[in-house]
Amino acid sequence: MTVRKAVKTDLPDIMAIYRGAQTYMVKTGNPTQWPVGHPPEAMIRQDMAAGACFVLEEAGKLEGAFAMYEGEDPTYRVIQGAWLTNGPYVTVHRLASAGRKSRVADECFSFCEQFARGKCVSIRVDTHEQNTPMRRAIGRCGFTYCGQITVKDGTPRRAYEKIIPYLQHPGFVDDQFEIEP
Repeated sequence: MTVRKAVKTDLPDIMAIYRGAQTYMVKTGNPTQWPVGHPPEAMIRQDMAAGACFVLEEAGKLEGAFAMYEGEDPTYRVIQGAWLTNGPYVTVHRLASAGRKSRVADECFSFCEQFARGKCVSIRVDTHEQNTPMRRAIGRCGFTYCGQITVKDGTPRRAYEKIIPYLQHPGFVDDQFEIEP
């Protein structure tokens, strides 16, 4: 599976992936995380305009979609708990699978880790308490539960972080990033 930035012609397939994911969430006991129409097309267009919308593709078919943003996410400023790091991070949002392939989340997180290596100290992600499939994927991919955040609509989400191992390069200052014990 390859990961690439989404292009405008991907939009209908991306929206179909999200609508399928909504149906899947309802069937698996998570009816409230993504209400009907979420994420809206306008949000995906904003992700695309920001260069943050990515797709996972195999044999010419889109198998998944997600948004990845580099830099501080305002939603993560307040946490009931504690983040593992205080350094720069990337955030994954709106990760969804077309449902034809397994381990799409693993591919997404692997890509994000490679993207962020050398630029950021961690990856952050959140999900709904009832999103058992995503919680399993997050755990399988090495994330640590850090606490609860509140999203824009006022609902709680479980927040996770994964520290990105880095290779030491000449001139790299070890204490450049503060990592809390």
